[in-house]
Amino acid sequence: MPNHERESTNSLKESLQGNELFQKLAVPIVPGKFPEIRDAEFFIRQDGSVVNAEGWYHPEGMILGEILYVPDPQGDRTIFGLQYKKVTLFQGTLTPVPYDQRARILSQYDDSLNQVDKNPYYARYKQLLPRKDFIAYLPARPVLLTALSDSTVPSDQIKLDLANSEQLLDIDFDDIDVGLTGSLLLGNSGDFHDLDLVFQGSLEDNISIAKRIRALVKQNPSRRVIEGGKGWGIRYYNDRGTLICNFFTYKNPEDAPLRDFRMDVIQ
Repeated sequence: MPNHERESTNSLKESLQGNELFQKLAVPIVPGKFPEIRDAEFFIRQDGSVVNAEGWYHPEGMILGEILYVPDPQGDRTIFGLQYKKVTLFQGTLTPVPYDQRARILSQYDDSLNQVDKNPYYARYKQLLPRKDFIAYLPARPVLLTALSDSTVPSDQIKLDLANSEQLLDIDFDDIDVGLTGSLLLGNSGDFHDLDLVFQGSLEDNISIAKRIRALVKQNPSRRVIEGGKGWGIRYYNDRGTLICNFFTYKNPEDAPLRDFRMDVIQ
């Protein structure tokens, strides 16, 4: 890495680590002690880019995921006091960038991030990134608990939406391992378009909650979410008009059916 790039990376890293909200939510990664990689949790690289870990299979020494945000002075997102661009959406909109165009956008920041032609087929439109390049991660459940308990983190809307969801689904979040993902996982909880929740339970527990959500939408069609040309069975609008997006992960990663696998292209 050229000296000017190294200096820029170090400066950005110091800015992140000096941010008060970053200090509250992000967990530093200790060299040689990489944390368990959980689906839908965020990891932050030395260059400041934010990666969403995807699935449960990650090659030795690597993370399989997708870069969602990159530091950019012209970006329209503020994360931990710095300007960012969300590379998976067209700027200023909620319109997703097609998967086959994202590598081109990422290559504007780092040529090595265009991995379409060299990654295994299952990771064609994702990124395989060395774990040694990461400085911190944002765990779904602890971030939610911090947001709810720390008076300096805006959380009034989250509390209202969680209370309403408990009522609608007839569940108690105190008895369920649930956390945050999406922009809220990055502390942007003052004003949000949707509430992204991650349920971390057994297969049976997750199925039970998913069935409650489907029943709610079936009984109340006005709550149904139509996006991307289809209806979503595990998303809904609550009584406050908030879009609730639900994700389900395994409490025990070893329960994942594709914890370790290979894929061969046969045609």
